[in-house]
Amino acid sequence: HSLLTFAPTNSNEPVVWTFTNPVTKDELSLEAGRKIRSNSVQSLVAAAVNGSGIIYNSRFFVEKELSERRLVTVLDEWVPYKTCIWMMYQDRKKSPRKTRLFIEFMLDWFQS
Repeated sequence: HSLLTFAPTNSNEPVVWTFTNPVTKDELSLEAGRKIRSNSVQSLVAAAVNGSGIIYNSRFFVEKELSERRLVTVLDEWVPYKTCIWMMYQDRKKSPRKTRLFIEFMLDWFQS
């Protein structure tokens, strides 16, 4: 199967998906090809639904497709080695207090 990669389309750098097995502590690394890559989650989901390959993405983005059985999960015994999350926000000094508090909460939660 082709591995459909979320990456800048102007980059030719290899993308490696790394997983661990929580029971055996084994690691699994898969180098995603450079053939199909996109910076659009929606495009990658559509490509996977159309049979172009496997995507590695947050369940949030594919929940509908999973519930409709248009996609299935694979490698269920493996978990991501590391997960990255980006937060986009206006300059902290200009952000409302509730936004700053949310940012601080998220930073604390993910660092613990």
